Amino acid sequence: GRHGPRKFMRWWVPALVAASDVQTAQLSRLEVLGKRGGEWKWVVLSPPFQGGLDSEAYRETSNVFLYEALLDFDVEEFCVTMEARVPAIVSHMEQDGKVMKPVEFLDSIRLAVGDQTVFQVAVYDMDTTRYQLKVIRSDGRSVGLREFNFLTGSLVDRNSSDGTSTYDAEQTFPDDWAEIEWVKEDRGQTVTCELVDVKTVGPTPPTQLEQGENPDWFVPALEGMNKLMVTEGHHKARGVVGKCSVPLDTWREALVGIHVQSADSRQRRVILVNITRGGCRPLRFYYHGKCRRSCPTFFFEQDYNWRCGECGNHCAECPKGWRTCGKCRDGTPEVTYEPSPEDPGICIAHRVPPHGVGYSLVWYFCFTAAVCGLVYCGVCAIFSIAKFWTRKRRTVDWQPVDSGSEESSE
Repeated sequence: GRHGPRKFMRWWVPALVAASDVQTAQLSRLEVLGKRGGEWKWVVLSPPFQGGLDSEAYRETSNVFLYEALLDFDVEEFCVTMEARVPAIVSHMEQDGKVMKPVEFLDSIRLAVGDQTVFQVAVYDMDTTRYQLKVIRSDGRSVGLREFNFLTGSLVDRNSSDGTSTYDAEQTFPDDWAEIEWVKEDRGQTVTCELVDVKTVGPTPPTQLEQGENPDWFVPALEGMNKLMVTEGHHKARGVVGKCSVPLDTWREALVGIHVQSADSRQRRVILVNITRGGCRPLRFYYHGKCRRSCPTFFFEQDYNWRCGECGNHCAECPKGWRTCGKCRDGTPEVTYEPSPEDPGICIAHRVPPHGVGYSLVWYFCFTAAVCGLVYCGVCAIFSIAKFWTRKRRTVDWQPVDSGSEESSE
């Protein structure tokens, strides 16, 4: 119609202006890899490179996007990859103030322990965007952690003194495992985890006399049958991530120690985390996230921390605790269960061999056939005897009389 072009211009002209304001001079890829022992690993950037124009990395005062890469203590060399978003190009590049040929890949760069180098990059496409990458090689003395988190609850910093940091943590109610996570500052650091102390708290904790008389009873099944676990892996965006998992029952308090050793093995640091977990009120037992009046089969009542403790492996009843099995679970034609001679708290499964199962089935069918045969023979014998006596009685009842003998007697 007559007003069609005008309506069209109302939206395409502002859209064209907005598109022209979009800054296309930017990097699409920025990566740093370090070589350690012949193996290349991703180096974590701070802040993480998200691609394009990251607001977190932008410094308004200097009008530059600033990134930092921390190399590990034992990194032999590193390489850098910088790719501009098409149609932009890398127009200018410097290293420590010295102009160099603009390239997208820098290989085999060596850096001394504790030294650093700075790259200045300019990306051009109608306008210019500047980036700065600072690469620092660790001196190996750091005992700091890039991240320290408590994954299964809340964490509060209590105090830090004499190289020891202390935290208070509250475990969430349904979680049976307390998980502490950390991210190393240097891949060469050594981080270990240990359980320093654990005790029962809550409304009805055992006395020292009770624990002395029967110490095994007051060790929860969850903590007795599971051990502390430490895992570690490499994450591209975060670095070396470690995790310590500690089994923690209801109404329990655990003190966990995290020991950090520097890459050069000269510095040490201790982090203490005091973890507490609540539980059910008295006369209610915790079971799978709920508080109930009694415990099901394969569980027993832990009345000191109000928890349904799990019996040992293949144990159906354990009234005296998880260390002593009162009754093994019922077996099947394929598997039988017997008390373990080495551990009184568990039962051992014995699988019946396939030929044994076959022999049992053959014996069962033969026995059944024999019984059926005997029953059949017995029934046939009874019918034969009954038929024989019936015929004999009929023969006696219908026997003919001799008339000649009757006349002679007269």
